[in-house]
Amino acid sequence: MELRRVAPIVGLCALLVADLVLIVIAFRPSLVQAVGLGAADATSASPSASPSASPSPSPSASGSRSSPAPAAGVDPVPVERFVAAVSPTDAWVVDAGSCKEPGTIWVTSDGGDSWSQEDLPGRVLRARPDSATEAFVTGGDEKCELQLWRTADGGADWGEPQSAAGAWSRSPEDAKAVHTPADEFEQPCASGQVLDLGGLGAARASVLCANGDLRSTTDGGGSWTRSATVKGGLALTLTETGTGAVVRTDTSCQGVVVVPVTIGKPKGAGTCVEAPAVKGKVSISASGKGWWLLVGDRLHRSPDANGPWKRTGEDLAG
Repeated sequence: MELRRVAPIVGLCALLVADLVLIVIAFRPSLVQAVGLGAADATSASPSASPSASPSPSPSASGSRSSPAPAAGVDPVPVERFVAAVSPTDAWVVDAGSCKEPGTIWVTSDGGDSWSQEDLPGRVLRARPDSATEAFVTGGDEKCELQLWRTADGGADWGEPQSAAGAWSRSPEDAKAVHTPADEFEQPCASGQVLDLGGLGAARASVLCANGDLRSTTDGGGSWTRSATVKGGLALTLTETGTGAVVRTDTSCQGVVVVPVTIGKPKGAGTCVEAPAVKGKVSISASGKGWWLLVGDRLHRSPDANGPWKRTGEDLAG
């Protein structure tokens, strides 16, 4: 009799205990966090967790993976590969090299559909071509002493080095210095590096500094005045009229931005050119209506600084 009365009570208690166990299992992650275990401990404590599992990429609204964030700009460094324009069809590209191991020069006369390639006579940091065959360059010989060389056959032969006393040039051994036509080395960016140089006659020149400053001289390098600062600036060019352009990076552009410059000041937001920037290998040059943009191994042409920029038929090789 007493056993029959106790049995229902025992069964009810067993059901309550079972319910309590199920509730504990259901809320186990919360309880783990409540007692202060770290994320790794919580994972190992749960038998259903997979340590090797990783979350899947979040899809975009269209159902595909989300687009990557815009690329950050490359570090501003002195230009080591640069383009020098002659016309809409003719241009030279210089890979500066070092004083001990001179670089390479490429020349096109068909708008970039094909390129000839020759060795340089030294570490070349400035080139002034007059055609697809004639040019002079300045740079450092094997001792890194500033020299000038001339060619009349597209770089196949450079002859003997000549004095560069009256030429603008970046210094082959000091990234903070430029050589002026007064045969002096000056530091237009104070203690900062000179990324690029544009010379206009014996008295006028402009430089782009590593901090983005645009600085100009009208007295042959005796004094330099800051006209603007271009954040992310990588390269500079000037035309004979004093207009030009600066190339910069911006997180809103998957490539580089070409910004026109007038009287030393940027005009407008610029044009995005989708070509991956390469450290030290971004350059721009203009001659007449021949605007050329170099980004890594790629060349682009445009009738003016505002674009449209169109990629040439062949990239540089070697």
